[in-house]
Amino acid sequence: DPDAMLFDQCCAVSCQCETLPPLNPGAWGRFADISASDSGALVSAYDTTYGDLVFATHGNISGALESIEYVDGVPSSGTIVADPAGPRGGISDPGEDVGQHTSIATHSGITYIAYYDVANQSLKLAHGTSRAFETLTVDNSVGDVGRYTSITIDSSGIVHLSYYAHRRTVTADDGSTVEVTGPMYARSTTASPTSGDDFEIMPIEEVSSCNGMCLGEQVCVSQNGIPM
Repeated sequence: DPDAMLFDQCCAVSCQCETLPPLNPGAWGRFADISASDSGALVSAYDTTYGDLVFATHGNISGALESIEYVDGVPSSGTIVADPAGPRGGISDPGEDVGQHTSIATHSGITYIAYYDVANQSLKLAHGTSRAFETLTVDNSVGDVGRYTSITIDSSGIVHLSYYAHRRTVTADDGSTVEVTGPMYARSTTASPTSGDDFEIMPIEEVSSCNGMCLGEQVCVSQNGIPM
């Protein structure tokens, strides 16, 4: 009150704690997929600003964004610079780059998201409900696997995944190791998988890989079954 706060006539000053404003989400929306639920539209996507897997919900009628959650990619430790209840728990520090090539499905109220772990070049799966997701690595084969995912959950709750192995090291009949490429299929052996051990993994088709040895003006071709 400027009228009362004059010379020696000052009012008492008090302080109180206020919650920081939430962290602004990054540029998210690439590698997106969508699934319908009774409550609305569920979207999985990749945040290119932070390199994170994003899960968003949209209203059934309005289609408006209702919530956004960063499921994977946020570092477990970091400086909180914004509202801890907001996006990324208020942490702006980058974590591991994950969340590309997403696919999403729902079953019995549980959301499942398959995605590519860019940093570790592996296939991952997140499952759960909002604010209660668990993540696990499905396929961490030596090489580069997990792109172009597609997911479905059958009536028994078994998870079925198809994806692409860009490079995958396998053991040949003579005991040597070779690199192959091709589409893959993974199926959970339980309706509640907790690790990669709960999945059966099998190649759909395998061909030899050039292992990225081509120059910019070259492409990898197969001649008599040999990559050239």
